[in-house]
Amino acid sequence: MGYVISNSFSLEKALSLKPDVLVIPKVQYEALAEQLPRFAAAGIPVVVVDFNDQTIENHSKSIRLFGQLAGTEARAEKIAQEYADGIADIQQRVKAANQPKPKIYIEFGNRPLSKPGEGIRFGGVLKCMLINGGQTKSN
Repeated sequence: MGYVISNSFSLEKALSLKPDVLVIPKVQYEALAEQLPRFAAAGIPVVVVDFNDQTIENHSKSIRLFGQLAGTEARAEKIAQEYADGIADIQQRVKAANQPKPKIYIEFGNRPLSKPGEGIRFGGVLKCMLINGGQTKSN
């Protein structure tokens, strides 16, 4: 299919597969906005998910959308709640520990990480868990 960000995504190939639905990340939706009406014209609904915004609200909403698509709403709700509860538990433990915020380095993928709250990847998740941010290093 290709990758939107590297300009290798093939709209024609995607349409030729005649999917029941196109699930696309928000960043790719924005990049393909002018081309997406072709999916609607072909009767293919477009569903936008957002795991890059790095908020519990958007992650949970995206999990629930997958549950709706798969007909597994109760399971998706359980996963979304466990995710939110897990973040709340980590926040509580960090707060109760009353320790200096740690420096964190995570190596993931082929692009640099962002600082807490900036860009994509784990920045927002770290910020959320460390309450008011922490120190990170990226390469």
